[in-house]
Amino acid sequence: MSRTLYWFTHDLRLDDNPALHQAANSESLLLVYCVNPEWFAPSRYGSPSLGPHRWRFLQQALADLVTSLDKVGQHLLILNDRPRIALAELVSKNAIQRLICSRQFGMDEKSELRGLSMQMPELKIVEVDTYTLFNQQDIHFADDEMPATYSKFRRHAEKWSTIPALPAPKNIPPPPKVVSKKGKTLSSFIAEHSTTENLLTGGEAAAQTHLSQYFAGDLPLSYKVVRNELDGFVNSSKMSSWLNMGCLSVRRLRMRIQDYEAERGGNDSTYWLFIELLWREYFLWLALQTKSKLFNFQGSAAQPPSTVYQREKFESWCQADTPYSLVNACMFQLNETGYLSNRGRQIAASCLINELGQDWRFGAAWFENQLVDYNVAVNWGNWQYIAGVGADPRGGRHFNLSKQTELYDPLGQYRRRWGSV
Repeated sequence: MSRTLYWFTHDLRLDDNPALHQAANSESLLLVYCVNPEWFAPSRYGSPSLGPHRWRFLQQALADLVTSLDKVGQHLLILNDRPRIALAELVSKNAIQRLICSRQFGMDEKSELRGLSMQMPELKIVEVDTYTLFNQQDIHFADDEMPATYSKFRRHAEKWSTIPALPAPKNIPPPPKVVSKKGKTLSSFIAEHSTTENLLTGGEAAAQTHLSQYFAGDLPLSYKVVRNELDGFVNSSKMSSWLNMGCLSVRRLRMRIQDYEAERGGNDSTYWLFIELLWREYFLWLALQTKSKLFNFQGSAAQPPSTVYQREKFESWCQADTPYSLVNACMFQLNETGYLSNRGRQIAASCLINELGQDWRFGAAWFENQLVDYNVAVNWGNWQYIAGVGADPRGGRHFNLSKQTELYDPLGQYRRRWGSV
C-alpha cells in the first residue's frame, strides 16, 4: 500500500467522494487544502478571484469538513500557499508516492498539477471524477469531440446512466508521522481577510439538510414554473452553491431527484431539475476541450467582438449605477448577497455587453469575485454564450431590458427591494 496525499479542492465532503475512497486504500493518508494567496490579489481584470461572500461560504465548508474528519480520527491540514509549492514540500518530506485529487476544470488548477508533475516526475498523480454526473472515460461521441451545441450534447447525455452515489468511506487511514509543514487555523485566515454573512451556510451538513428539506414537500413539482423569477428563496433549488463548492455531490442530487419522482411522481419540473444538471455538465466537459479559449476575448468565434473596456462604464455597472433600473437592482442584489438568479445574471450580462458595449471578460471576472456559487466552467461559459463567442453558433444573446422589466418586474417589487426605484 502506498503513502498518499489527498488534495481537497472542489470536493469538500465525505459522502459520495470516489477520490477519497481511492485515497483511503493507502498505508497513510495526508489530507490537505490550500488557500492560495493569489485568490485575494486583483486579477488582470481588476477584481480578486475570491470575494467576501464565497470566502465566507468556503470558511464554513472547511470548518464542517474539519469536524467530520475529526470524528473519523483524521485531520485536515490547511495551508496558505500555492498548491504547487505547498504540495511539493509535503510530498518530499513525507515520502508521498501518490497524489489524488478531484478532476480539475480550471486552467489555474491544471497548471498547478502540471507544474507539480514536471517538478516531481516520480510522483503518481491521479485525478478522479467527483464533480460531474459522468466519468470522463464513459463520455463518447462519434468524432471524440464535444457537440457544438448543448442540445446535441443533451440528446446524448439523457441516455447515459448516472453513476450511483457512494456512501462515505468507512475507514480512513491515519496521517503520516512526519508532515512538518505547519497549517493555519480558520480563525487566523478570518483575521487576515475580511468576511461577510451569507444567505446560505457552507458545508456538507448544511447541504444535506437543505437537500432533505427541499425534497420533503412540493417545491420540486413547481420548479420549472418559478425558475425564471428574479427573487424569492423558494423560486430556485438553491443547490448550486453546495454543488460548486463540492459540499454536495451532483450524483447524490440526481439520485434524490429520481427517488422523489418514484415516490411522488415526476413532471416537467422534476425533469427540468435534471436538465439544469446537464447544462452544468455540458459546460464542465466543454471547458476541458476548449481550455484557454474559455478565457479568450474571441473565444471560439470566427471574429472577435466589437466591445471594449472603458473603466468608467464598467465600474458604473459593478456599482449598480447604470441608466437601467432593473440592471441596477440585479447588481445591487449580487453585491449585497453573493447571489443572483439565472435570469438576473443573463439580464446583467446582456446589458454590460450590448447596452454598455463592454468587454465580456471583465463582467465574467466580477461575477467570479461576487458569486457564492461560482463555477469556472459555468460562469465563463455562460458569459461567452451571451457575448456570442462560445460554442453555440447562433451568436450572442441580447435581452430587451424593457421587455424583461415588463415580464419579470411589472410592479417594481424587485427593484424596490433592491434599491433601484
